[in-house]
Amino acid sequence: MKMNNLQVINHPVLAAKLNRLRDKSIPPYEFRELSRQISTILLTYATSDLNLKPTGTLSSPISSYEGFNISERVAIIPILRSGSVMIDRNQFIYIFEPLYFNSAYKYPHSIDIQI
Repeated sequence: MKMNNLQVINHPVLAAKLNRLRDKSIPPYEFRELSRQISTILLTYATSDLNLKPTGTLSSPISSYEGFNISERVAIIPILRSGSVMIDRNQFIYIFEPLYFNSAYKYPHSIDIQI
């Protein structure tokens, strides 16, 4: 499998959350919450190079400003089971119009996936 755009994220908050997530004694509710938090961090990094398109002049209570929206179609593809928490739309910090979902299965002991 060719991975030209692999990005390794070395962030101390992410590392600490992953460390806790891997603990076999973690209760299910904490696992889900940590998964959501980790997904938000990963989504922030994964979308850092998306292009913007202007939406025109908008008004805030203080002044007018030029607005922007994401100009690209975005698909989020979680790995099944633990990754399915990523599709909890309420935890996304971004609004995508439209938002596409798919799922993938990761083969054990391999980086290969089936979509």
